[in-house]
Amino acid sequence: MNYKECKEKLKKYLLARIPFISVSSIEKGRVLNILKEISTETNLEVLVNSMSKGTSNIINNEKVDDNKNTTNVLDYFNEQIKLKENLTLVLTDISDIEDENTTSRYLYDVVTNAEEKNGTIIVIKDTPIWSNLQRLGMGVELSLPDKDELLKLIADTLKYYQNQITIEWNEENYKEAATVLLGLSEIEVRNILSSLIAQGKITKDDLTDLKYAKDSMFDSISGLEKIDVEDNIAFGGLENLKE
Repeated sequence: MNYKECKEKLKKYLLARIPFISVSSIEKGRVLNILKEISTETNLEVLVNSMSKGTSNIINNEKVDDNKNTTNVLDYFNEQIKLKENLTLVLTDISDIEDENTTSRYLYDVVTNAEEKNGTIIVIKDTPIWSNLQRLGMGVELSLPDKDELLKLIADTLKYYQNQITIEWNEENYKEAATVLLGLSEIEVRNILSSLIAQGKITKDDLTDLKYAKDSMFDSISGLEKIDVEDNIAFGGLENLKE
């Protein structure tokens, strides 16, 4: 599902206080942006844990706990939900919950405790989750940015520099760029745009360079092979891919 759909689903689950929510995505930053927007709109307290930063409030980044070890983080949350209800903890870097083991069983136990206090634990992962744990809650999947999201990202990014560099693109060029960059993550697109901005000028010829930049990114991904085809080739089936 796209950004808007994912946000609507997550907001629904959080308001319903589903005790465990898994978000399947390779883009941790986009998921956290969604959760930050939801926290702002609903006044729900959302805590985020990462291996590098510990646990902090998603709105103001105020650190609430320095622990980075998964067991210690779950200990902290387990104690906090005894003190206040409706807490939400987001685990961004948790590992070893693909199957039944000490970590996944302990997380299972903490989720069960959280349910009694309307607490919610959200896990952001791009790998499977132990089935017994997943059955405690709901799951959503955030797809890579769609064309509309990419169009807004490109326009907003370049608009910031319109008085600093020459930008020859018109509205149709922005749409073409969004189409070309489909299939890339938000950070990949930002990196490509940054390389164009660094030139000090963005021309219509740069639209061709976007295709090469995208191809080079896919070339580095194991298991993917680019196949050149004629422009007028017709495909049968694959309706979802056509969209």
